[in-house]
Amino acid sequence: MNFIETGRYMPSTVVALKIARYFGRHADEIFQLEEND
Repeated sequence: MNFIETGRYMPSTVVALKIARYFGRHADEIFQLEEND
């Protein structure tokens, strides 16, 4: 998770959805696009 938090790794859509499911959240509640993405 540290790599994701620090921006050194961008998870694929499938990984992002699995992480969100694990935490019982929607992906957009956990992951957000920055203006420069």
